[in-house]
Amino acid sequence: MTYRLIDTGMWNDPWFEELPADSKLVFVYLFTNPHANSSGSAQYSMKRIANETSLSSDRVRVIVGDLEAAGKIVVDGPWIACRSFIRHQTRNGNFALSVGKSISELPEGKVKTMATEEAGKVKPSRRNPPATPPQEGSKEDATPPQPKSNPEATLLLVLDQGQDQEKETPPTPRKRGNEFSPSFEEWWKTYPRKEEKHRAYAKYRARLKEGATDDELLTIAKNYAHFATGVEAKYVKHPATILNGDWREWLTRREPKPKAKPDGNTSGASAEDIAALARLRVEKPDNMDWTVEDRRLYSRVHPPNPLRFD
Repeated sequence: MTYRLIDTGMWNDPWFEELPADSKLVFVYLFTNPHANSSGSAQYSMKRIANETSLSSDRVRVIVGDLEAAGKIVVDGPWIACRSFIRHQTRNGNFALSVGKSISELPEGKVKTMATEEAGKVKPSRRNPPATPPQEGSKEDATPPQPKSNPEATLLLVLDQGQDQEKETPPTPRKRGNEFSPSFEEWWKTYPRKEEKHRAYAKYRARLKEGATDDELLTIAKNYAHFATGVEAKYVKHPATILNGDWREWLTRREPKPKAKPDGNTSGASAEDIAALARLRVEKPDNMDWTVEDRRLYSRVHPPNPLRFD
């Protein structure tokens, strides 16, 4: 069984978050399917990808084109490769040899060029700095015979040196600082639920890129805060949810949730409907036997609560 590593941070990447579900499926498929070699490259047909993802060939063709335009994959005829595949895999000796062999077997073209560049992006270890050129006339000035180039050994050296550097160089602490804009901080202060702030900020920036203004997004927070007054916290939409999908409806919508009457009825249904529903439940205790009219009667007495479908 072949194991592949994926950086889980991609789920917080605004680019990946904005992808449709079927585009996410195809991207993960290209990263993890068993046809790809150790450099993350393989020959595909649109029909094969469609069969293995249960999508149509036309839709797969569009998705592959979008991923290529975004710079996440490289396409060269039937060959497709994930750009960041090599640097996310385990850098042991056997894998490095396998990568070198896979690259050497690729046909000349964009995929092989990209794979070679990606393999070379791992920086060499600082304990192996470039040698200082010898002084003219010194003993070291004589150029020794150069051994025959071995691309597999060269790639192994590059990857191993990069692994040494990862072991030696401690991770740089992330500087939080002012990572949120003042306008978003005001939005966050106004919105009634405080969860997943970074994800909400990614959605906030995405809406700004689409043409929304800070004032419009603040209006959404104020209107929904008014709407959710008195609502149990677990039924209040997450901040990232309100900034996604049909967020524009909250530019004008702000009616509060209706308060319950003494009899517990929040729908405003008539007494006749309430009595009719009570009789229906006695006559037809199994709602699978209800007709369309029976279900409409139930909906009039118990309308769906939009806050429960977060």
